[in-house]
Amino acid sequence: IILAGGLFPEKGALVFLKAFDELNVDGLVDDVEVFIIGKVHPYVDYSAYKPFMKKNVHITGKVSLNEMKNFYKKADFLAYPNILLEPFGRVWAEAVLYKCPVLTIKDRGGANDYLVDGHSAYFCDANLFSLKKGIMKMLNDSKFRKKIANEAYKYGVKNLIGSVVGKKLNNIFKDVIKLY
Repeated sequence: IILAGGLFPEKGALVFLKAFDELNVDGLVDDVEVFIIGKVHPYVDYSAYKPFMKKNVHITGKVSLNEMKNFYKKADFLAYPNILLEPFGRVWAEAVLYKCPVLTIKDRGGANDYLVDGHSAYFCDANLFSLKKGIMKMLNDSKFRKKIANEAYKYGVKNLIGSVVGKKLNNIFKDVIKLY
């Protein structure tokens, strides 16, 4: 499992790690590894995270683009548990273009403004029970992961790649210029 974007509280890392830890205590995810990818910021107090940093939870820090591609390709899924309302969020968009399935929180913006629950992503409610259920669903149902990854990829190719976004922005700029 990858959790990208760093250990910011608003990114939902603490909530995700607490849910994962509860599954760990129950012995349900002993063989699963979580990689937390992103910059570790000096002004964030990480002491709250310490109890959840088990042998199968790793902080990579910032990684190169090639390393990130490899994480997307190898991961069972991307955990995108933002608890903050997010206008877009680049991480989920990158993940879908590498056919990495996405687990996210309902009604928090970002991925769930673009992807569809059960079709191109898996949405959880913003509570530990729902998040634990989502983690187990994503880990145990490889057919489901493949289905949502493929559907999200189709969406991403139609809407998120640079050439498509560039054309859309170009058309917006042309429309704005016509106004003047």
